[in-house]
Amino acid sequence: EYTSSSPQLGDGALLAEFSDGTKTGPQWKSYVVTFGPTDASISNGCAASNLSPCVVQDNGVPQNWLNASFDDSAWSFATEYTAASGWGRKPSYSNGQCGTITSPVTRQTASPSSVASTADQCLDPRSVLCGGDETCSGSDPRFIWGSDMDRDNKMLFRYTVSGSSDSSGSSTTSAFTSSTNGVVSGAHFS
Repeated sequence: EYTSSSPQLGDGALLAEFSDGTKTGPQWKSYVVTFGPTDASISNGCAASNLSPCVVQDNGVPQNWLNASFDDSAWSFATEYTAASGWGRKPSYSNGQCGTITSPVTRQTASPSSVASTADQCLDPRSVLCGGDETCSGSDPRFIWGSDMDRDNKMLFRYTVSGSSDSSGSSTTSAFTSSTNGVVSGAHFS
C-alpha cells in the first residue's frame, strides 16, 4: 500500500485446498510477474507522498505456462508465510455480489468493486480453510507467496501431483495467477 512510510503495492498470499487433497505449500513453484516499487525508484524518491518516481518491474507472463508440459524448473519455490501474516478482509455479500475490491494505491473502491456470485459461494476463508481455526497448522494448507511479500505484486503458481490415485498414473497440474488486489484465477488439468 502506498499509504505508509515504506512504499509497496500491498501484500498478498495464496491459500487453497482442493477436493482431491491438494493443498498450497512451499513445494509449489512461483514466478513473479510484477515487482515493485523497484529499489531504484525508491532511491529516486518513490514514497507514499510521491508516487511519480515509483516504478514496477514487469517480467511478463511466460507463454504456455498453463500447459501441463510447461517447464517450470527455473521458477523458485513458493515462500511459506504464517497465518499471522494476515487473512485480509472478510468478504461481504449483497445483492448478488461478493466482496469489496479496493485499490492498493488509493484504498478507494475499485471498478469492478465485487464479483457476481451466490451467497453460498461468498465464503469467509477463515471459516472454511485450516479447520476453521485460522491457524493453518499441522496438515492444513499454507499461505504462500513470493520471497518479498510486500513487493512481489502479481504472482503465478504451479504445482504438479505425480501419479494420481487412478490406475493411469497420470499427472495433474494446478496453475494459478494471483495479485495483491485479491483476484485469483486458475486452472486444474490432467
